[in-house]
Amino acid sequence: MLIYKFEEFTFEIYIFRCIARPYLEFGLHKEQLLRSCIEDVRAQTRYVRMAPLEEAPFHTDCLTSIYYIFKKTFGIDIPLTYVGDMPRTLHSGGEWRFLRADVRSIQCGDICFVKRITEPKLIAHAALFLGPDEVFHCKRDEGAVVENYSSFCSIFEQKLTDTQIHYIDPRNRELREKYKDKFLIEHQNMMLE
Repeated sequence: MLIYKFEEFTFEIYIFRCIARPYLEFGLHKEQLLRSCIEDVRAQTRYVRMAPLEEAPFHTDCLTSIYYIFKKTFGIDIPLTYVGDMPRTLHSGGEWRFLRADVRSIQCGDICFVKRITEPKLIAHAALFLGPDEVFHCKRDEGAVVENYSSFCSIFEQKLTDTQIHYIDPRNRELREKYKDKFLIEHQNMMLE
């Protein structure tokens, strides 16, 4: 559910916004701190698929870079799993709010989950907004980058909606087998064994 018109600069996208106390306590300084940490990551990182946390910031992928940034800057642990499982995981944790946002409400630090336009997956990538027209993410061929939203949307699109928040990543075979589907049913207990 992505609406984007660069000429008028309007879009709607589903994002996750951190509402954890340590994050909120930084107030107006959040953006400056995030940008500083992102510059450090950009200067040091090389993209490695499924990079271990221990190797950040030198080797990261889309999730480990965002994890590293929030951990280093605010002391917040983002629970990591497969990228396709992250929206469900963040939604069930209580420290992130799932929102449908437009250009006027995007904030520095908002996270979105997308996929490459050419791939069939529902979710395959994570990115961090720095503002309405700035997106930080790690690209396979370039590493950590900050680019404008138009460039980002030339490669990625969002298919995730509020009705698909309980998606199970295809690599999570155990969970898909357990629930016999690619989605957890909303009324099921989100605290999985």
